[in-house]
Amino acid sequence: MRAFLVQRLDEKRRRFFPLDDRAFLGSAEGSVCPIEDGTVPPRQCVIWREGGRFRIRDLGARARTLVNCQYVREADLVPGDRIAVGDVVFTFHSLTPRRSAS
Repeated sequence: MRAFLVQRLDEKRRRFFPLDDRAFLGSAEGSVCPIEDGTVPPRQCVIWREGGRFRIRDLGARARTLVNCQYVREADLVPGDRIAVGDVVFTFHSLTPRRSAS
């Protein structure tokens, strides 16, 4: 299963960020998308693959991680979920491989 985050910049422009088996969001170098708005700590949250699903965990910073406008400590992600880190909002998407015709 492949997954990625989408950040909507305006009506026509979007940025895509592929997710590996484990990735973090924050202001530090190495983040999937380094967020430089001054309110986001170096490591805000982590997203990882667990079996056939992706999960997110808030890492306990003062700024909170929101999924669909709700604070989460840890949660499963489903396609279409909106993740807010500071003032930046991402939409989670995943692609499930198609089964081959037998």
